[in-house]
Amino acid sequence: MEQEIYQLLLTNREKKVYELLIKGLRNREIANLMGITENTVKNHLKKIYKKFNVSSRIELSLLINNCNIDYNISGLWLSRYEYVTKYFGDEYKGIQYNIEKIVSSKIINNFNGKSLLSKSNRNNLYTHSFDISLKNETIFGTWKNINSKDLGVFLLSISNNYNIMSGKYLGINSNMKIKSGVWEWIKIKGIEITNRKMLNFKVLEKNFFNWLKEGSSIEIKDLFQ
Repeated sequence: MEQEIYQLLLTNREKKVYELLIKGLRNREIANLMGITENTVKNHLKKIYKKFNVSSRIELSLLINNCNIDYNISGLWLSRYEYVTKYFGDEYKGIQYNIEKIVSSKIINNFNGKSLLSKSNRNNLYTHSFDISLKNETIFGTWKNINSKDLGVFLLSISNNYNIMSGKYLGINSNMKIKSGVWEWIKIKGIEITNRKMLNFKVLEKNFFNWLKEGSSIEIKDLFQ
């Protein structure tokens, strides 16, 4: 996993510096072996540190030892969140399910994504995008609705061998009203969405908390009719 990650992030020159760096070589030794100056090595290191979102050799070493865990959040997730909406002056409780897709960014431990499919107990479906920063087993993220002006932040705790994420979101809408609620995620086994229809809201609501209680990932085929 470590090799796959840095192959994607680094240029050919940076890969060579990286390989020598993790072997414990000093800047002068790396420069001599590569036939470049120490200043060039330092410039490569700055770029490597930036891409891995670290500031030193020690931080990079600690990060590489754990990166195989951190990358387990990439992929598809089924999420559920609750919200309150107003309709002709009356408040209604909304619940929405989303199939979310998380992908890694160019900076390690940082991700982005968006909702792909949604089901709700209300007529309105909210499509959103998000950016994520991962620290140990905690996620801090920002989100924004694509089809409205709502935006906000969320904080999730990861559990059950990276199969469950749960926490809360905080947001603000176009009327400057603050809203918050529970946001729960379950990892999906599979990488492609089928052409079949997603399960309807009632079926998802009936099964979601059983899946959550089991604490394991769910098969993508179980989410479609």
